[in-house]
Amino acid sequence: MNDTIPNEADWTGWKADVESRFAYRTYFGRSNSEMRLRYDASPIEVFEELHFMPVKAFHYYVLGFRDSVLARANPDDIDNATAADCFLGLIAVRAREQRSDVTPIWHELRAAVAFVAEHQADYDADEGIFGSFAKKRAQIEALIQGHD
Repeated sequence: MNDTIPNEADWTGWKADVESRFAYRTYFGRSNSEMRLRYDASPIEVFEELHFMPVKAFHYYVLGFRDSVLARANPDDIDNATAADCFLGLIAVRAREQRSDVTPIWHELRAAVAFVAEHQADYDADEGIFGSFAKKRAQIEALIQGHD
């Protein structure tokens, strides 16, 4: 895992759109441990921010989000389901839009995607609301393999 906080060069392209600029202002220069409260408290916002983040910064911060989601497999917190769904959705959308954004770190995400998919009930993620995490996992894996 890359433990180096993304530098200015890793944020190349952050001025391209309003979403990237917001992500830069929110994350730049901060470690994943500093961002942990945000990952834990605002998974929907984190999804949006990481979705539009330049790829090298994404590679670093998605691993912090992953760690937050893995630590949440406890149905006592109502946002656990949302966090798990946002994590799977983020990986799916980045893989769909630009597979090469995800493939270099897939070896660090694969087990987390599998865990979340296999523990949907532990996240208290009602399939009627969030859909099937197993199907989302299969979709992600197909996208990673280059099958749309």
